[in-house]
Amino acid sequence: MDTKVCIICGKELPATLEYFHKKAHGKFGLRTECKKCRSDYKTSEAGRAENRQRRANNPEVYKEAGKRRYRKNKARILEYQSKDNKRYIVVYAARIHRKYGLRLDQVSDMLDDQKGCCAICKESLVTPDCNKTYAIDHDHKTGKVRGLLCSLCNQSLGGFRDNTTYIREAINYLENNQCQVN
Repeated sequence: MDTKVCIICGKELPATLEYFHKKAHGKFGLRTECKKCRSDYKTSEAGRAENRQRRANNPEVYKEAGKRRYRKNKARILEYQSKDNKRYIVVYAARIHRKYGLRLDQVSDMLDDQKGCCAICKESLVTPDCNKTYAIDHDHKTGKVRGLLCSLCNQSLGGFRDNTTYIREAINYLENNQCQVN
């Protein structure tokens, strides 16, 4: 059996996928560092910082990769996110509690208070298949939750960086620059 020496820890290990990740190029088609060393590095602060920098330098590459991954796994993702999947509900509940300090019953109460509609455009946030189609809007400075929005309104606020001056200027622009048909 062929062996390979990890360039980080220096251990001689069997040149198999049990010990090394795949790599398209190279003598054995394997990475130069063993799985343990790679994992240790990826979870270290330096590894996380390198990953953040790489993502910041190549946002379109990562965005496209995410879209490809979603297209490839769309059926599995939608099945996982269905209202019947108890594991997804538990994970979702934990995430909104960690991020916003809210429980699911509080989100449900907010949805009832807003009559099931977006706080801005008043479009329905509830779909027949009951998938989550809303965003929990919050002040990015204080973290305080403001309400539930549809994805489009939430993205619009984000595009204006929650700056009311920008929003007023956009309103003025739209009111003063009506399309003229030639």
